[in-house]
This record gives sequence, C-alpha cells and structure tokens, in this order.
Amino acid sequence: MNPSNGFTFGSWNAGSRTGDYTQLIRDRIGATDKSPNFSGLMPSNPDDQAMVDSIGKVRDKLLGETAKDLARAADVYALQEVSGDDRADIKAFKSSGFEIIRPPKKNPLYASETDTAIAINPAKFKNIENRSFNDTASGRDFAVAVAVEKATGRKIAFISGHIAGFDLEAEKQIREEQAADGDGDIANMIATLKNICSDCDSVMIGFDTNAIPEIYKKRFQLLTDAGFQLYRTGSPTSNMSRNSRDETAKLQERELDYIFVKNKKPSGFFNFLRNLFKNKDVYIIKKDVYVTKLIRDNTSLSLDPISSPSDHIPVFVRVEKLQRKTPVNGSPGIFDNLRNRVRKFFQTK
Repeated sequence: MNPSNGFTFGSWNAGSRTGDYTQLIRDRIGATDKSPNFSGLMPSNPDDQAMVDSIGKVRDKLLGETAKDLARAADVYALQEVSGDDRADIKAFKSSGFEIIRPPKKNPLYASETDTAIAINPAKFKNIENRSFNDTASGRDFAVAVAVEKATGRKIAFISGHIAGFDLEAEKQIREEQAADGDGDIANMIATLKNICSDCDSVMIGFDTNAIPEIYKKRFQLLTDAGFQLYRTGSPTSNMSRNSRDETAKLQERELDYIFVKNKKPSGFFNFLRNLFKNKDVYIIKKDVYVTKLIRDNTSLSLDPISSPSDHIPVFVRVEKLQRKTPVNGSPGIFDNLRNRVRKFFQTK
C-alpha cells in the first residue's frame, strides 16, 4: 500500500456487460466484417450460450485479477458499471480489505441495479459513512463515501458518477440537445453534494462523463464553475472503438474518465491573511497544505488491451500533505510574505 503521508484516489469504469467485453476483443484483434461477431451471439441458441458462458468466465477471471492489481495501486476508487456485489472485481476488492459503499436501491425488488460504488481501504480511513443518493428526477445513482483520513484527521467525500453519453460526432445543436439530460444530472449532483458534504474538507469525484472538453465544454464547466479542479490524462481512457452502421467511428479510443477535486476555502483569520497578502497558491487548513497531482505512470498495472476486462483505463491522482512552512509551486509562505512586506515598509521610510 501507499506510505502514510497521503493517499491515491482512482476512478475506473469496470464495465458491467459481457457484450462490451466481447466487442472489445473483436476490436482488439482487428476483426474484419467477415469475422465472427461476438456481440451478435444469441443466448437462445445453445451453442451461442456455451460460448457466452465461456467468455464470461474468462472475463470474470480478468476482472478479479485486475481488481487485485488496482487494490495495490490506490487507496480509494470511484467505480462505475459495477452492478451487483457478486461480481468478481467487487469480491476481489473486498478480499483485499476494501469496504464497498453503494447507493440505495432504486427498486427494492432488485438487489443489484446500482451502477456506481466506492471501494475504500479502512487501513487509511476511519469513520466511513455512506451518504450515497439517487437523483430524484432521473434516478441516476451516485455513490458517496465520507471518511476521515487517519494520518491527518481530514474529512473527505469520495463520489462516483456516471453520466449518460450522447453522439459526440453529431452537429453542435444535436449534441447540446442530447447532452441536456446528463448535464441536468450533474447540476443536481453538485447541488446535492453542496448540502450533504458541507462538513467535508475536500470533495473528490471520479467521473465517467461520456464527454470531451474540446468537443463539449458545458458538462465540464458545470463542475469547474462550482470550484472543482479538473484532472485529466490527456490520453484515451476508453479502449473501445464504437461502430455505427458498420462504419468505424471517427472518435476512437476516447478520453472519457476524469477526476474532479474541490477543497474547502479557508475562512476566518486564515482567509483574511490570504486575501491580505494575495497569496493565491497557498491553501491553509489545520496548519497543513494539501496538493493533488495526476499520476501518469500506470505501467505497474497489467492493463494491456488484450487482458483488460474493461473498455476503460483507470485514472489516478495522488493527494499529499505538506507542512504549512513549505511553499506551494514555488510561492512564498504567508510568514515569508509578512517579513517581506515589513522589510519593504521600512525601506521606503
């Protein structure tokens, strides 16, 4: 696991359907139109059902192995498309000591219909609370785990979100019309989090947004305007090339997964000092400075395109604690600023 100073947060869409996995295989082996179409297998056909079962067993094995790798790579995960606790990946997270936080069931008749979950390691966090919720309008679920970091006493909310996709290749007006419902879900999520996470020092969201800022900005502006910092890989987080009417999509291997982080602004005397000295880079809370950075090196994970059980690649950020006296981004500390201002005052006399 990671050292005591700080923790790693990851986001991963595990993929809930064997059909997506079979299509991923087909894409990855460079299957032509004349090759067997795995996604067209018919469970009603006994021969097809045998192949579906066989492919499902292979994927379950890969899901479990991948989850064990992920459990060694990070301390908290926002998971999407992980319906059901009987999944191989969820079982692997649990066997690695992680606690699983899920939203409430939308229908009590079904035991495994929630799409999102948080996997969190109790070795790093205490007082873990489940504050998950469902959107009252769309029913979309959001897993929310609020926990206290043992090393710092910092209360953090971890959220997993999965927003409906739309045709990124359509004309602008059509894109905006198709994206409107998903944007509404994000707006509702932000309002809900503002209420239920008001006591948290930080809010961290692992998101499958099904969008790209360069093509559709509004979905991201909703979060950045609410004070969230965007962390992105700048490279594909989706392994799958979608086909439309037997034509290869223009947008292959898309970047769809992101992490958003929001820290509570300092208040009272600390906020007065920050404004007085115009020091925008230093963030003070409980006498410490917290910094978040994207982790780009995932080579330790066995997530090559063939053995990966999902069409998504996880994204990670590392959250670390620095002492207040340590400058952030090379900027002077508050007391350095005070000393410099006093010196300049007397130099002008």
